[in-house]
Amino acid sequence: MEEDDRWSCYLPGFQALAQHDQEAVKKRYRKNRPDLVEQFHREVAEAEALRNARSNGPLPGMGTGDADVYKAFCCRFWDLLCADGGRMGLVLPRSAHCAKGCGEFRRAMFTKASADITLLVNTGGGAFDDAKPRSTIGLT
Repeated sequence: MEEDDRWSCYLPGFQALAQHDQEAVKKRYRKNRPDLVEQFHREVAEAEALRNARSNGPLPGMGTGDADVYKAFCCRFWDLLCADGGRMGLVLPRSAHCAKGCGEFRRAMFTKASADITLLVNTGGGAFDDAKPRSTIGLT
């Protein structure tokens, strides 16, 4: 979790400010809104605890890079469905097809199964309304 992303939720135009202006705004809001600062620190601690739980569990790759939930689903789907000849269809972020933490999943997909991947660029929300514009999505 990034502090600047948090402040952007509450301060429209924050990201467009020059770095020194962002720092001044953050300093002022930290002083005037200690509730938001406390909430941010609580969420960071919760995210870290969740990351530690995921990284120390039976899911390969979770300790590499970001402990994104999709990595856990990829591993779990493989274990439950594909390892015994089942099938799955997933909508995944592009990083599932290139991130270090998904290497074992990809190796299994391409050496132990028949996999097809179609990549979509979500230009203008044409593929998915809720996905970030211009994000790349893999239909796997």
